[in-house]
Amino acid sequence: MSDDHPHVVVFPPLLFAGALLAGLLLQWLWPFWIEQPKWIVWLGPLFVASGIVVAVWARRAMSAAGTDPNPRHASTAIATGGPYRFTRNPMYLSMAAVILGIGLWARAAALLLVLIPFALIVHFGIVRREERYLDAKFGETYRDFRQRVSRYL
Repeated sequence: MSDDHPHVVVFPPLLFAGALLAGLLLQWLWPFWIEQPKWIVWLGPLFVASGIVVAVWARRAMSAAGTDPNPRHASTAIATGGPYRFTRNPMYLSMAAVILGIGLWARAAALLLVLIPFALIVHFGIVRREERYLDAKFGETYRDFRQRVSRYL
């Protein structure tokens, strides 16, 4: 395997699956249900659906740009179309939206709590490493993109 990749601390889909499973397990072991108005519960499916749509859209934008979304592979281009016009990290936002949505939908506090370590690992262990890698690899092109588009929202 080439050394031309950002050296993220964990494969993002594995982190997502682990956070989701950890939240479900914690909720099962120590049930803590959130009391909330009914309309908030129905925001859950909206977050889940939005997260899935954004993830698919982002993956297609990366493919259209001619680069692989897998951070263990070399980046060959910077995706600037699709959701990358609004955020530099739509896939990570979509993962968080799905976890949040399931937590709201199920009223499961543990799923909402796992968002904190999930977000910290994504930010410090993945995003910051990817940013350093992309800056070193693409230089001014990436710095211009970073100036135009927000890291998250």
